[in-house]
Amino acid sequence: MLNSKFLKKIFTQAMFAGLMMAVGMYWYKHNLFPMMYLSKLKRSVTRFVIGGPPIYIPLTPAPLNQKNTLITRYSAGTPVFIDRLYYDSIGDRRLEGLYLVQIPRHHKKSIKISSAKALTIYRLISLNNDNRVFSDYEKTSIKVNVIGHTAVHTDVIKKDFLAGTIILPVGGPITTSPILISVSGQLTPEVGFKVDEIK
Repeated sequence: MLNSKFLKKIFTQAMFAGLMMAVGMYWYKHNLFPMMYLSKLKRSVTRFVIGGPPIYIPLTPAPLNQKNTLITRYSAGTPVFIDRLYYDSIGDRRLEGLYLVQIPRHHKKSIKISSAKALTIYRLISLNNDNRVFSDYEKTSIKVNVIGHTAVHTDVIKKDFLAGTIILPVGGPITTSPILISVSGQLTPEVGFKVDEIK
């Protein structure tokens, strides 16, 4: 028969392991230090391709137009702002491969999209913001968890646009709403649209 000291030791170890697991899950979910920096380090060193050698991927893509906007292919863990390391910790696969237009987290000027093809534009929104500017957008079932100091982006909305010039509000007033874009019938690696900041 097991003695009481041994049982107490096993119980204590199990409780400690459970506590550490719960703390770890909370830490990861809320993107606490140093999770965002570890993610940055991972992305800046290598990305492994199944069946092939590791490929070096720069952390920050080259600017397409100007310093306030960058366009890159979105993948889980990519910072959604150009000037912050905040990223989505959920990683819904429906967002994979979309074009991410990185803008500053605190930005006032509208964004102009010029496209020769129809687009579907997704916006990551925070309930801390006034989202009435997106009243004609459709709510999706996609959930995100982008944690910042003043707001958390939790929901994704979308809207279809015809080819042409599109003026996008940046959102606010607490934080901008990140922009993701799907290009209709896109079969080539070219971006297919141009981004400018309204002067």
